[in-house]
Amino acid sequence: MVLAGFFVWNTIAGRQYSFVRFTIENGLSNNLVYSTRQDSKGFLCLTVKEALHNIVKHSQADNVWISIHPGKNLVITIKDDGIGFEEKNIRAFSNGLHNMKKRMKDIGGILEITNEKGTLVKLTVPLSL
Repeated sequence: MVLAGFFVWNTIAGRQYSFVRFTIENGLSNNLVYSTRQDSKGFLCLTVKEALHNIVKHSQADNVWISIHPGKNLVITIKDDGIGFEEKNIRAFSNGLHNMKKRMKDIGGILEITNEKGTLVKLTVPLSL
């Protein structure tokens, strides 16, 4: 919950004009320590931050649902009820989505984006307990 709160705070700080309701669900256990490769943490934080930034900036969403579930992999899903987007319509010099894909690939993770009644971003990263 603290991790997700950090992402949200860093994304919406200074943007008082954006009123988006965030709901955070997590399956984290207080009794276990979850770990990823050391270089994964920064890339994962930046990828989540970019996804949330895109929601605030482009989606016109009223609600965002964030879930964090560890297992064999850490799975973070970010769903909004905004207008969605088509990848073919992204401006030529926009780097956000490209950087998200590259970061996830660099850490052995998977980035999936689907559009249906908003946008769903799913990040899957190898995890060790």
